[in-house]
Amino acid sequence: MIKNIVIILLLVFICGLFLKLNNKENFQTSKKIYVITPSLCRDKLIKTCNSIYKQKYKNWEHIILFDNVENFKINKFLKNCPYKPRIVKGKWNNYGNGQRYDAWNLVKKNSIITYIDDDDFYIDENVFNKINDKFSYNPNICVIFWQGMRFGNLFNNKPPQKNSTMSNQFAHLKFDNLKNPIRWEKCQKNNNKSGRDGDFINRLVQTYNYKYIDEPLVVVEKASKGE
Repeated sequence: MIKNIVIILLLVFICGLFLKLNNKENFQTSKKIYVITPSLCRDKLIKTCNSIYKQKYKNWEHIILFDNVENFKINKFLKNCPYKPRIVKGKWNNYGNGQRYDAWNLVKKNSIITYIDDDDFYIDENVFNKINDKFSYNPNICVIFWQGMRFGNLFNNKPPQKNSTMSNQFAHLKFDNLKNPIRWEKCQKNNNKSGRDGDFINRLVQTYNYKYIDEPLVVVEKASKGE
C-alpha cells in the first residue's frame, strides 16, 4: 500500500516536472510582439485596434505614436479602444515615416517588432501566431516578409522590393540582438519613390536572413492625399 502511494507520488512529481519544463520551453520560443502604429487619430484606427485585439497570440503590446494630435481626440479614441495601448505623443510632421522607428527604444530585447498604419487591419486572428512561428522554427532568421491585400488584389512582393514592399508587410527582431544593426537615421532619402522606408527595406534584405509568408496578412487601405 505504502509502496503504491510512493510510486503514485513519484509519477505525479515527474509529470509536474515535465509540464514545467515544457511550459518554460514554450515561453522561450514565444517572443513578445511589439506593434507600432504612427497615427493621426483617424476614425479607422479603431478597426486597426480591433484586429490586434482579436489575435489569438496574446504576448503583444501596441505602441501608438500620435503625431500632433489634440488630447481630446486621443481621450475619445481610448474610450472606444478594447484595450490600453501605450501612447506616445509628439510632433513628427512626417505622417508615419520616421516616427515608426523612434519607438525602437521602447521595445525590450529578444522581441519582435512589426508595424501597421492607422487605416489598415490584420486579415484574421492568426497573424501573430504565423509571425512568431516563422521566427521560432528558424533561429537564424531575422526578418519576416508577407503579402498584403488592397481592394481584393495581392501585393505579391517576392522577393521584397524597396519600391513596392509596404511598411506593414514585414517584422524583424530588435536590432540590439543582432550583428550589423540597421539605424533608421542612417537610411537615405535616395529617391522620391522609395525614400527612407525603401532604403530601410533594401538594407534589411541585403543584411539579414529572411523568410517569406506567401499569403496576405494585412489589408492595406489607400490613404488620402497628405495622409
